[in-house]
Amino acid sequence: MAEEAAGFIRRHAKEPFYLQYWMFSVHGPWQARKELIEKYAKLADPAALQRHPVSAAMIEHMDQAVGKVVAELERQNLMDRTIIVFTSDNGPVSVEHGNKHMHKDYRNLKVGSAKPLRGDKGSIYEAGTRVPLIVVWPGVTHPGSRNTQAIVQSIDLFPTLADMCGVDAKEYGPFD
Repeated sequence: MAEEAAGFIRRHAKEPFYLQYWMFSVHGPWQARKELIEKYAKLADPAALQRHPVSAAMIEHMDQAVGKVVAELERQNLMDRTIIVFTSDNGPVSVEHGNKHMHKDYRNLKVGSAKPLRGDKGSIYEAGTRVPLIVVWPGVTHPGSRNTQAIVQSIDLFPTLADMCGVDAKEYGPFD
């Protein structure tokens, strides 16, 4: 999918475009390349809440995919006029889970933890709804800046991005 996204960027580099890339790299089925799983199995601290080598390997794979997309934006000299939004749809899976889709050697490990927040993926508690939101907007956002007060809902992203770009989102259909 990262290669497809990079190809889309190459094909549209000379015109304004909107690319929405929903990654499923850190989603079930829980699997990753063997060498990455082995790498993180060696690094795992048995006392840590987050020590699942398959999950860690999947996160590295996702990081590599993000890197491919950013590298293509850099190759096309688009970084200074591209808004990047990185977010998630829910909190982590932190329950014990004997999932048949999980790598057989790691079925009984917790996948992750949202401590000290209560809950996990699918819950109405903070750990189920609080997710990262990283926005890169050249000339507006500043590296290392944080906002811990704003409440954001993903359905707001498209109309907000359209507004940021000076586009009337209503041209693209009605919004709830």
